[in-house]
Amino acid sequence: MPPIPPGRRRLAEGLRLLQLRQQAGSVVFRTADFVRAHRDALVLNGFLRRVTRGWYLPARPGDAPGDRTPWYAAMAQFVAGYATERFGDDWHLDPASSLRLHAGATVLPRQLVVHSPRGTNNVLALPDGCSLLDYKARDFPPPDQIEVRAGLRVLTVPAALIRVSPTFFATAPLDSQVALAGLPDASDLTRALLAGGHSAVAGRLAGALRTVGRIALADYLIGTFRTVGYTVNESN
Repeated sequence: MPPIPPGRRRLAEGLRLLQLRQQAGSVVFRTADFVRAHRDALVLNGFLRRVTRGWYLPARPGDAPGDRTPWYAAMAQFVAGYATERFGDDWHLDPASSLRLHAGATVLPRQLVVHSPRGTNNVLALPDGCSLLDYKARDFPPPDQIEVRAGLRVLTVPAALIRVSPTFFATAPLDSQVALAGLPDASDLTRALLAGGHSAVAGRLAGALRTVGRIALADYLIGTFRTVGYTVNESN
């Protein structure tokens, strides 16, 4: 039997390692996950596709160059891995994306924002016109206001409702309603609002809660603020 050419041997070994990592649940890979010889063989033969410097996706040699299906299937894991490598646990998705995930969204927005006290306000270009902005957050929330959903660090519903822009309720009414309807009670929301003195936000959220039928929660929120001396103007 003739000897196996070195290039084919490197590709075969690279494919074996790629399969093992995929079986372990990985759908994105860093440069360090493969030695250079294996990585180069996988890229050259179409089994790995570059996302950005140092990060790769698995691919099939027959995939069309413009096929972005693998990218969208791996986008969440890439964002989680990239942000964790850079910031450890000191990051979370922006409030609007956090609320959309709480509301059951399965697709991330193409222009995504990650908040971190170690952010640099730089934009990372990603496949298919997507991008990731690492926003330098000067008012970073405490750990009890962050949770993991779909592998991504997101704000809790109360924290996201307080921090999200007012325009979110107009541009994403269904996601807003689902998030508000899912609040078990108003205690965490009220406590966080009071801690920050967010009387204007309290009025807006009370109006939103009343609109989705959470009348008791709206009354509790308004009543609590007024009891401690705040003037609250409810708005929808």
